[in-house]
Amino acid sequence: MKDTRHVLVSIAVLGLAMAAVAADLKPIQSAGSDSQGQIAVNGNPFFPILLYDAPATNAEALKMFKEYGFNTLSARPADADGLLANGFYTAVHTSEKVTKLDGVLFGMGLDSPAMYLKDDLIPKVKENVEKVRGQVPGRPVMNAIGYWLNEPAGVISNSIPPKAKYEELVQALDVSAPYLYPVPYQPVRSIAEAVGRAEAASGGKKALLPILQLFAWDAKDRYP
Repeated sequence: MKDTRHVLVSIAVLGLAMAAVAADLKPIQSAGSDSQGQIAVNGNPFFPILLYDAPATNAEALKMFKEYGFNTLSARPADADGLLANGFYTAVHTSEKVTKLDGVLFGMGLDSPAMYLKDDLIPKVKENVEKVRGQVPGRPVMNAIGYWLNEPAGVISNSIPPKAKYEELVQALDVSAPYLYPVPYQPVRSIAEAVGRAEAASGGKKALLPILQLFAWDAKDRYP
């Protein structure tokens, strides 16, 4: 229990520190991963605390997100400048080339590939990564890859992808983001297990971002 408290306190302190820094984010000249698998922005380590599907133009909401320590939001390329002015970088989904990249940290690639481990998956993933690189030049491509083979049944039964297939997928990507359902569907340790598998697959050389899903499939389920 003591170790758990220490971890929670550390996370809380990190969140407060990042909230303070987020108000003064610099325009991005370069972004990628360093040799230790950390995200680097303008040559300096950067720890993304990313929120998905959040309103990008609501001033009150943005103020709240910043107070809670978030520093990156998923949004449209057109919202990136406004988010930067409010202390956020942007992870963008796009179907065309982005020319204004000051606030863009990630291009977003194919969603959920770990759920569909077909024979032609890896070539399709590589093709998609190259396409997104062309649309968001000079930025790493992040893929929310999933971790279980089916949702929700595979999550509840803990049906995880085969080791070799999962490793091959991670190796084909810039930034892998296993998305996870630790409460109420799987133990909290599933976060460490998924990230550990992805880290081993990349040899610790690529950035990884676990995504925690905060919803319940059934109204009777315990809410996260």
